[in-house]
Amino acid sequence: MVRVIGLGLLVLLAAAPLFGQAERPPRLMDQPPFDVLTLDKANDNAVLKIHPVPLPGRKLPEKPKASDKLRVRLLDTGEEYEVAWSNIARLELYEQMVLAEANKLAADGKFDEAYEVLVFLRSRYPQTPGLAEARQNYLYLSAGAAFRQQKYDEALAILEELLALNPNYRGAAGSPPLLTVLGNIVDPLIARYVEQKDYPAARTLLERVARQHKAENEPFAKKWREALAALAARYRDEARQHLEAGRLAQAHDAAQAMQQVWPGLEGAEQLVAELARRYPRVVIGVDHPARTPDSRSLHDSAARRVG
Repeated sequence: MVRVIGLGLLVLLAAAPLFGQAERPPRLMDQPPFDVLTLDKANDNAVLKIHPVPLPGRKLPEKPKASDKLRVRLLDTGEEYEVAWSNIARLELYEQMVLAEANKLAADGKFDEAYEVLVFLRSRYPQTPGLAEARQNYLYLSAGAAFRQQKYDEALAILEELLALNPNYRGAAGSPPLLTVLGNIVDPLIARYVEQKDYPAARTLLERVARQHKAENEPFAKKWREALAALAARYRDEARQHLEAGRLAQAHDAAQAMQQVWPGLEGAEQLVAELARRYPRVVIGVDHPARTPDSRSLHDSAARRVG
């Protein structure tokens, strides 16, 4: 039997609680799906939990006729009613409420919980309006939180996922472009590699990020290219001085350092070629490296080999 809800709404329905007051309700994603129907003032602004309404595409009509009726079924009793759209103040769809919950969790910094809710929505309700934007906002906030905790590797991984989804994303009004944020994250990572003298790692990160995200002209990319090139130039000039003085081993070491820092430096290729001509070396692999050189050792062939 289908009943019609109008001005004479049963007081019993209006009094039915939406959520239990004794204890905190579980997450929406852990509950059976339901929509929330709020009636107009003439119906005491009653709030009812109903079974999900079978709307086309699960989208609310933009301008429903006031005379049209929506058939609903109460979640707790299963009773069915027809409600005129003119008596509906608001209809909240389950997936939209879950999405709002995900956005609040992300805004509150509860990223693990927000992630679980977003995964649920992408799996069960992938067409939910605003889901793509919520996912991007989650990534932006997560990257910012990791950056503030100085977890730069994690922040970079998260931000690059956001860049892959939407390179034009902007956070709140006045927030910097993503490439500026990228530079803020990459800068301390490269600085750490340089401090550790791990120049290949610094160069590789710089070149990859600049190429992959078209950031060659960003301030951070220019800054580190110039800094690494300047350091490599000092090694190059040092190698040339040693070479001119006949200190070939020292020249080799300086040239090798130059190549570690910035192998594409101007004049580097010619210098390496000249060193190879004047100071040819053969590098071999051995199973037993020498601990100390000793040319007279009778029992340690490795020590005798380098002694």
